[in-house]
Amino acid sequence: MLRFDDGAICSVPPQWTDVVAPAPEIVMGQGRALFRVADLMELALLVARLAARRSGTM
Repeated sequence: MLRFDDGAICSVPPQWTDVVAPAPEIVMGQGRALFRVADLMELALLVARLAARRSGTM
């Protein structure tokens, strides 16, 4: 769960936290790849939804 200063709460995938073991591609990349492409795409969607909610276009 991610809590914002205004009290809004949203969930984030556990892969974005240190709760689960690192993805194999990150381990094999010896730390050069900090994020998986799928996770970055999902993060972009989350940011877009939050921005839309904040601007009232949702």
